[in-house]
Amino acid sequence: MADTHTPDNLPANHLGALVRARRRALGLTQAELAARIEKSPSYISALESGSVAPSLTTLRHIAAALETVVGFFFEQPGDSGRAEIRRGRVVCRLHRHGR
Repeated sequence: MADTHTPDNLPANHLGALVRARRRALGLTQAELAARIEKSPSYISALESGSVAPSLTTLRHIAAALETVVGFFFEQPGDSGRAEIRRGRVVCRLHRHGR
């Protein structure tokens, strides 16, 4: 049976989990992502753990650095086929265009 996820039962740190999953899918370290958005690696760590929330401007920079759009971070898991929750963790599928 398929697992359904609503805003009420998403992981508490859905945004940070999506950033982490997308970053890992692209093979980037926290330091590499931080350099791309001109933030510190500790900021990326705090974002991924849910300790900080990015401004909209920072989220736009993160999306660009992770080769996606801001809307990706607001989709429900399973809606687009790009993110889903397995065993309480967000898993990101990387789709490359033209392959």
